[in-house]
Amino acid sequence: MYENGASFNKGKAINDGIKSLINPEWILLLDADIYLKPDLSDVIKSTNLSTNELYTIKRLIIKDNDELVKWKEGEDVGRMERAKGYGFFHLFNIRRFGSKRNIFPENYDDASGSDLEFRDMFKVKTEIDSNVLHSGDIVTGK
Repeated sequence: MYENGASFNKGKAINDGIKSLINPEWILLLDADIYLKPDLSDVIKSTNLSTNELYTIKRLIIKDNDELVKWKEGEDVGRMERAKGYGFFHLFNIRRFGSKRNIFPENYDDASGSDLEFRDMFKVKTEIDSNVLHSGDIVTGK
């Protein structure tokens, strides 16, 4: 991930991971600071998924560990943000890319550029009717 002086080559890490999979079909890329709802797999299974679409999801942003505890207990906390196809949650079918395994852009030294370029490879982006918790703001203080 740090070749050629990159501070973080997310694309290379993703491509290397995809190459290590044996006959993958659906791939879900998540940021490391994402919490999934326990019933999210049921929601995804009930969605009529298309191999040509990129699936995104809304994210809940929380500000501290107290909100994290409240969220885990089922309380309504934080602020909801539409996904806009950001890279914290990308669900897609690998068949869309044929035999190509270097699918994620590797020409960025951060996550944002590669996430947005990858998102824009899909004409259709569909938001799954659920949300995830993005806990990054706890760490960054934003």
